[in-house]
Amino acid sequence: METFSHLRVYKGEKVGTTGPVSEDLDSAKEFEERIREYAKTLEDFGIRDRVTGFCARRFRINGKFNERLMITSLMDQLMYPLNVLFSRRPKRNVIPMVKEFDALLDPGAFLLVIGHEGSGAHNLLKVLSGVVEENQTLEGELNYDGLDYRTMHSQYKTDLSYHSDDHSSFATISVRRLLEFVCACRLPEVKKPGVSREKTIQRICEIICDAFELNSFFNHRVLKVNSGGDQKRIGIAETMCARPLFQCWDNTLREFDSVTAAHVLSRIKIISRVFGMTLTAISNQLSDKIFRMFDMVTVLYEGEQIFYGPSSRVKDYFLNLGFVPQSHSTVGEFVTSLFYPGLRTINKSHKGFIPSTPAEFRQCWLESEDYAHLISTINEYREYHSDVSAFHTKDSSNTPIVKWKRFFNRIPCPVPYRLQVLAFAKVTYFHYLHDYAFHLTFIFSYIFQGFMLGSIFYLIENTSATLYSRGSLLSASIIFTAIQTMSEVDIIFTKKSLFAEHQIQSLYQPSATLFGSILVEFPLRLVFVVMFDIVVYFLSGLRVKAGAFFTFFLFTVLITFCMASIFRFIALLSTTAEIAALIGGIAAIYFISFCGSVMPINYIGWWFRWLAYANPIQYGYESVMLNEFKDRIFNCSAIIPNLRFPLQNNICPSPSSMPGIPYIIGSSYLNVVFKYTTDFLWKNCGIILGFAIFILLLSLVVANYIRYDRTSMVIPEYQLRKLYTTVQSSWANNSSEAALKQKKEGEAHRAMDISTSLRTTDELSLCWKDLSFYILEDGVQKCVLQKLNGYVKPGCLMALVGENKSGKSVLIKILSQRGVSGIVEGQVSLDGIKNSKYLRKRIGYISNKLMFVPQYTVRETLRLHASLRQSADISMSERYEYVDKVIDFLGLLDVARFVVGDTGGGLSLYHKKLTAIGIELVARPGSILLLDEPVSGLDSQSAWMLVATLRKLANAGLSIMCSVSQPSSRLLNLFHSIMILDGYGRTVYLDEVGSYALKLTKYFKKIHGNDENSDKDPADYVLKCVYYSNESEEVDYAAAWESSDAHKRLIPELDRLMSSEMSDQEVRSEQEYLSSTHYQTFKIMRRNFTSYWRDSTLLISRLAFNTLAGLLIGFTFYKQGNGIQRTQNKMFSAYMLTIASTSLINGLIPKFIHLRDIYEYHEENSATYSRPAFILAFFITEAVINCCFGTIFFLCWYYPSGYYLNGHNTPFYGGYAWLMMMVFALYYTTLGIGIATVSSSSGTASLLSGTAFVFVQYFNGMVQKPSQLVGFWKWMNDLSPYKYFLEGMIGNNLHNVPIICERTEMYVVDPPMGYTCGAYFSDYLQSSGAGIIYNPEALSSCEFCPYKIADELLAGFGYYYHHRWRNFGILIGYAAFNLGFAIVIYEIIRSIPIHRLLSQVLRKRVQRTRRKRRKFEESKS
Repeated sequence: METFSHLRVYKGEKVGTTGPVSEDLDSAKEFEERIREYAKTLEDFGIRDRVTGFCARRFRINGKFNERLMITSLMDQLMYPLNVLFSRRPKRNVIPMVKEFDALLDPGAFLLVIGHEGSGAHNLLKVLSGVVEENQTLEGELNYDGLDYRTMHSQYKTDLSYHSDDHSSFATISVRRLLEFVCACRLPEVKKPGVSREKTIQRICEIICDAFELNSFFNHRVLKVNSGGDQKRIGIAETMCARPLFQCWDNTLREFDSVTAAHVLSRIKIISRVFGMTLTAISNQLSDKIFRMFDMVTVLYEGEQIFYGPSSRVKDYFLNLGFVPQSHSTVGEFVTSLFYPGLRTINKSHKGFIPSTPAEFRQCWLESEDYAHLISTINEYREYHSDVSAFHTKDSSNTPIVKWKRFFNRIPCPVPYRLQVLAFAKVTYFHYLHDYAFHLTFIFSYIFQGFMLGSIFYLIENTSATLYSRGSLLSASIIFTAIQTMSEVDIIFTKKSLFAEHQIQSLYQPSATLFGSILVEFPLRLVFVVMFDIVVYFLSGLRVKAGAFFTFFLFTVLITFCMASIFRFIALLSTTAEIAALIGGIAAIYFISFCGSVMPINYIGWWFRWLAYANPIQYGYESVMLNEFKDRIFNCSAIIPNLRFPLQNNICPSPSSMPGIPYIIGSSYLNVVFKYTTDFLWKNCGIILGFAIFILLLSLVVANYIRYDRTSMVIPEYQLRKLYTTVQSSWANNSSEAALKQKKEGEAHRAMDISTSLRTTDELSLCWKDLSFYILEDGVQKCVLQKLNGYVKPGCLMALVGENKSGKSVLIKILSQRGVSGIVEGQVSLDGIKNSKYLRKRIGYISNKLMFVPQYTVRETLRLHASLRQSADISMSERYEYVDKVIDFLGLLDVARFVVGDTGGGLSLYHKKLTAIGIELVARPGSILLLDEPVSGLDSQSAWMLVATLRKLANAGLSIMCSVSQPSSRLLNLFHSIMILDGYGRTVYLDEVGSYALKLTKYFKKIHGNDENSDKDPADYVLKCVYYSNESEEVDYAAAWESSDAHKRLIPELDRLMSSEMSDQEVRSEQEYLSSTHYQTFKIMRRNFTSYWRDSTLLISRLAFNTLAGLLIGFTFYKQGNGIQRTQNKMFSAYMLTIASTSLINGLIPKFIHLRDIYEYHEENSATYSRPAFILAFFITEAVINCCFGTIFFLCWYYPSGYYLNGHNTPFYGGYAWLMMMVFALYYTTLGIGIATVSSSSGTASLLSGTAFVFVQYFNGMVQKPSQLVGFWKWMNDLSPYKYFLEGMIGNNLHNVPIICERTEMYVVDPPMGYTCGAYFSDYLQSSGAGIIYNPEALSSCEFCPYKIADELLAGFGYYYHHRWRNFGILIGYAAFNLGFAIVIYEIIRSIPIHRLLSQVLRKRVQRTRRKRRKFEESKS
């Protein structure tokens, strides 16, 4: 790596920070030595010490928002083009996200950014790390040691890094492979003797592994690492391997407990001392100990910067403004309390001006001495870096060569392009090596399709009757290999989040990832195609010649390679999955319609014929047809009209036949029917290869210019409405009894009313006894929880605290009766009742992962749960009135009419967590509430307000238990009791907290001794005691707890509470759901319709697909006429509807799986509504939408295809066709629901839908005629629903339509002497019942057309007009069967507790392990 001479280099000095390091000196010194060894290793690769800080002066971040970004429904989306058309241009409103920001951060220093959600802190960190959103504009001055931000963000982006809370990574590779990949993308190539790049990479990974304690899972796959804290460690280690000079952490420490967070940060400080790395971070709920580890602090309040200075100066500055901290609050809590007017504590003795609004805080800051000192320092810095000419190196010159180099090398990477490709190829190889589902899925798909096709056309005969079948076989083969590459869309979209993450870090050129993945994926596809080709080719009996087989194989491989490039390109250009599905569906219809097999190219209208020549499948199909038919003779399977006469008076009834010749010449057949000539066989090979290379190169170029993170900056809540809810004055600063008595009468009455309404009548105690949990890790039994005992009484708020991997989340899940994979031993009960359904119904569980229907508002969400989960004895008006009380109580009144939104949008995280609590409150009686990390990700005051709300609920009689990772003394003061777990899953304390945790710290002081931080930060002190006792094993806190008096009092009380007061018969007689199935279906259906209506992207993509697909098919087969081939083209026009249905099926599957995840994650366990109600509601919603849009599809397809001609312009024919289309919409809707029901993911469902479609599609009568089906498969012809749909649709549309043969379609033969044409063909016409002589009186050149009306042609495909209403009824039956199957199979799948089966298997393995261990110990003794 080259040295950037423009950055400041501090020779001979420690450029890191000098703040405290939270680690013992011996360990820190040993670690620092290893890091210096790491730095010395890098010097062999030309990587020298480089550092950078940043300077900002009046720097502003603005967001441009227009009305299009605020579209909330389908109607808004449809009206938007009209507004633009009539000159109503969207107004682009500029909203300041970060107003004037001033800062100066020295190289190697640590900056902490404090701000509430929506303050602009997240936007600031992104911009500082070079991540500028699409709708952001930057103003003012920002430079990195004199280098302006534009240059830094473009040419030196590798020195910047942004680590977000939702960090993405390769999930299927090991941690070691992941770190090696990152190092390979950062370590440049060096040619020095004795220096090995591979060994250096391995050494670096080992050092980073030791630094962040990854040894226990270093060789495990990333997805197997279950702990959230360990996942964060991997993300930080990945960032450290990239070695950016300037890092931005966005809530990266949120998953850690306070001890682990301090330990990780201390390691980062040591790294900073060696490398001079600069860190800017947002981290909420920090202890004072961690707070002091930051050198500088800046505070943002609604986009206004109200402080910037040393961390030691923050508290004094705000004290001087007239504010005082609350008792036992940390500095972070004190500062964040200023963002909430109701939580500020004013110094009454302060005589100066006290600010209240963000603007006033800003003005005080501008007038302060701290600000003046900052500006003078910035001016000195700017003067020092005024000579920017020193930064103009040869790489920043503007020569044409450098400009072109910079144009193609958009992301400056330190390693050559070749090494980037090899690195990604390697990681892709290991990714697929462990992705067994990928291999099995594709192998099954290709082999299954091969055997299907091969057996349907088994040993096809070499006769003229099989010419159509032979073409269908080759068409199906080439189309399958082409369309199967649509999986590239899913593969690319799976990688796009990873591309976005790595694009931020500038790890590699995105084109290098494509190139590297192609090097691995194409050989895999080659193997799959080989298996498919061998099975199909030899099973069907195609031309048995080595040259013919390898030619067939060559073109299937070329088509696979070319189409994979095309679909990969489509995925790259698509910004969302919906757009990709729309383009992919239209592309599939286009490729099949214009490939030449569905309709010969010369029959396509001039307006679309040029599209055929842009279709690579068309060239592939032409070549495989030429390969099969050239130089071949096919014997006539029949001779007409009469074999009693000489052969020259008879003819073979096949295209290209000639009188007197009893066979068909293959090349002549292709020339007459398709206009194919043999000299194009190898020309097409070059054309396809040219297509593939062109699209591939275009993809590689475009990949570097695509923005993979397409998210736009959301509007902060404070810009739209006032969100900061004033906490009830009972929890405000003056909470004494005297202050409570001074409340106004109205407020007191209102508070009493709310408290009375929320008080539960079902007061139960949650108890657990001898609770243990085991898992199997690498074949070894691991105990996660050990013999836990405890209870939560009504009116008690309990905190669950423990270090990372202590089992807090697992315990919460087990107590809430949510399924866990492992062995659970012990008892969980509510007042002695152990029935799991009873427990789930009464225990409210709120996970750290919040899942809502994003398009539903807060009030709508709460009303839905109230209407479904409250007793039927309560009227709906009373339920809604109760919902309003809950909304008022939780402080959600200002946001009640806003949609909840998904991750990164909608409500703030604080309000989403309150909404989740509200969902459980409105479902009264809810006596138990369990929360997993409810304050994670919130700032200190938001966390305090949320726990204060829980405390009020506990006072109302609820039993509440929640896990907390980093509780402060002030936060702990809100809890009644606390349960602490050690790293082995054992209880080390379960008792009252005491006032400001005095009782808790007193207990640990007796065992561990006094500590200076025990009173300031009791949670940190306690966790530190437990953490280091696990390391040294000097003190066994679990044993000490078991011998304590509190534990001795706990066991008898636990036995008393677990004595049952209700019989099991009473429990079982309880109704599982409190509302009827039809009412549940109605409410969920209504929610689905609302969700769809507000999700404008989904409906617009559906509308666009139905319109474009209908027009494309309709105008491709535009008024084909009445010839034989043209009539057959009309048949294929209807056939294309079945092709379009696959895209419509794939379109509904992701929505179903998304709603199913929400249902299974929360609503099913809480008995909100039943599984049949969920399936039926989704079916009704999709059926209505598909029928409405299907009508648009029908109109766009039916009339351009010309079905209304030839006497069919009556409501009867058109009405029946529309009815058949609607029933078909019901069929594919239920088919998609059935497939999604049995699928675990969208990818699996997409593959299953394709397989199921092909399985029934091959037997629709048009791929292979029923008369030529192999005997084994004849039953499938009567079982395929597509056959009944096509028979009903085509039989109706072409009934009694006359056929007028074109010149090339007539069979011209001379009659014997003395016979007229009519007399000569009379016997044949009577026996066959089909055909017509156009010149019956002629004595020569009889013009015979084999069909008179279309019904005669349809009979050969097994289609009959008189079956139309039978087909209509059968298709309805299929739709009903699919729906019933989906309901039944879903009941079966969800009724079988998979986790219990896994637990039984695991239990047997554990018991076997115990027996072996016992025998070993006995034999040893």
